Amino acid sequence: MTTSLPHVKAFERWVVALNRYGDLSATTAAVSDDVEVLRHGFGPERGLVVERIQGIDAVVRWLALTRDICRFELVSSTGAASADGEATARYRITAEEFVGGGEWRAQLAPDGRIRRLQHLPDDLDPKWSMP
Repeated sequence: MTTSLPHVKAFERWVVALNRYGDLSATTAAVSDDVEVLRHGFGPERGLVVERIQGIDAVVRWLALTRDICRFELVSSTGAASADGEATARYRITAEEFVGGGEWRAQLAPDGRIRRLQHLPDDLDPKWSMP
């Protein structure tokens, strides 16, 4: 999904950072120093912010928690930002036989890196739910 649209390029860099599991250079290329990531819940916590990650060092630590069997990919993106500067993308995550996904909403810093990201996972398929 390579393009010259700033938000799509930003989402593409975010996917690289996710798939590099806490690599500082990949994360720095994707997000601004003062980045804020809002991780929303799913299921009964759907729509609620369950974690707020602020600053590039905190994002690097958070990404390092992801197991290396997980792979993220960008499925689609609006490309253009709305009037408030926010663009939306759909993502997919796979881990062995697991497949999930969700939505990202991002606002960019003036340099084109992500300044604010909302991470909104889809609800889990019931077969992946905890008992």
